[in-house]
Amino acid sequence: MSQKSNVAPRPMTLTEKILLAHAIGWDRPDLRPGDEIRIAVDWTIASELAWNGMNLTYEALGRPQLHDRGKFYLAIDHTVDPITLANDARTQRLVGLSQSFAKEAGLRHFYDSNQTILHTKFYRDLIRPGEIVLGADSHTSSHGGLGAFAMGLGGADITVAMVTGASWIKVPEAIRVHFAGKLPFGLTGKDAILKTLGELGRNTVAMERTVEYTGDNLAQFSADFRFTVANMTAEFGGLNGIFPADAIARAYCDARSEREFRGGRFFRADEGADYKATFHIDLDGLPPQVAKPFSPDNVFPVSEVLGHPLDGAFIGACTTTQEELLLAGLLLEAALKEKTPTKKGTRLVVPGSLEIVGNLREAGIMEIYEKAGFRVGVPGCSMCLGIASDKARPGEVWLSSQNRNFENRMGKGSLAWLASAATVAASTVEMRIADPRPLLEKLDKDRLARLVGNPTGACTGPIEVSIPTPLSGASTAEKPKSTERKKTNTTIRGRVQVFGNNVDTDAIIPG
Repeated sequence: MSQKSNVAPRPMTLTEKILLAHAIGWDRPDLRPGDEIRIAVDWTIASELAWNGMNLTYEALGRPQLHDRGKFYLAIDHTVDPITLANDARTQRLVGLSQSFAKEAGLRHFYDSNQTILHTKFYRDLIRPGEIVLGADSHTSSHGGLGAFAMGLGGADITVAMVTGASWIKVPEAIRVHFAGKLPFGLTGKDAILKTLGELGRNTVAMERTVEYTGDNLAQFSADFRFTVANMTAEFGGLNGIFPADAIARAYCDARSEREFRGGRFFRADEGADYKATFHIDLDGLPPQVAKPFSPDNVFPVSEVLGHPLDGAFIGACTTTQEELLLAGLLLEAALKEKTPTKKGTRLVVPGSLEIVGNLREAGIMEIYEKAGFRVGVPGCSMCLGIASDKARPGEVWLSSQNRNFENRMGKGSLAWLASAATVAASTVEMRIADPRPLLEKLDKDRLARLVGNPTGACTGPIEVSIPTPLSGASTAEKPKSTERKKTNTTIRGRVQVFGNNVDTDAIIPG
């Protein structure tokens, strides 16, 4: 390993600091965009849908031992519900593959069918500030809500990281999205990120960059708010989305029952850090946001789409947190006091984990959903992916609190509109798009605060800002060159599927 540089480090972004703290054998005191580094990986995560492909790579590697069987997290959630699991041979095969591997590897964090959506339990129980998580799912970005570096990659990359505990990465450029002002009561992270998408566009300024979120009133943003915004950074086009870990993040982690998943490392972006651009999103007086088909950035204030008829309403998917489910449930309770909902249309709510189902049952919220005409589904991706038994029929218009509304996303020929859970709930009274604010004004804010909970008192001590130091190891100043191969005249023939530029997972695995 070469000598450490004595040059003073350049100002760094939050993402650069986390990456530097995980860089193996790096011999500079800083990072800059374009640097190729080898990093130690804290966590790898996947679903049964991803493991189907990952298993082929794992087989090709000779099925070696995992770097740390306690740091690979596997959840069965994408393709399953009780009906599909009982009747669909493909789903049964996918589930069987994951179950067999979990037993073979002795996984500590394996969640069988319909126990949790992949990202829900991982965020709530395991990820800590300052960690690196690589996932075989684009919404791995969710975990930046707690100040972690979290990015989705292809299954082969995740398999190698799972086995070796390390990966290579090119340090990304960064942009900053600053939330100015104060979010009105009852609006959520979904409204904030839809506003961001509507103003800045999908796969534009965020494309292949890290997105660092700041705000005038960060203390107003709960851990659930941050999860939703970081989650939909995937739709924004960012490699990862991240909030600075502060007292909110610390309290959220310190409230966990298992001590080893409390705390974390708390990094801060430097003054003068190199952002390619800073964008301001004004939250003062923000109206509820709605995205029309077929893109999450086709966004309008709810006032411009009022009254649009609906065939179905879905509250669920990984982007819809417990906080949003509580808020929407209380809004439905207020609506039921004034009017009996129409019997037209289909209503489905799918909480993100069995734990959340239990919390909502205990609080009486599930009963409210049922009285309002909702069927309660088991935890899973459900309508958001539209490949299990729950899916929209051709031509049906659905308003959903999920994160994507591309063509066929909720089922072949479906027309998906996106909004917050509160807006979806308000719209189920007459099965027409409605403004939730009149009902939000009727809510008991203190009751909502009690149900949501405030873990601030769980903080076990003051936050110490971490200083990143590279890890020891062989120098990675230069990435190893691949071995030259002998030129041959072999011709390989086959079919090629061309997607075009800026491909996302919905193009690769269309709904």
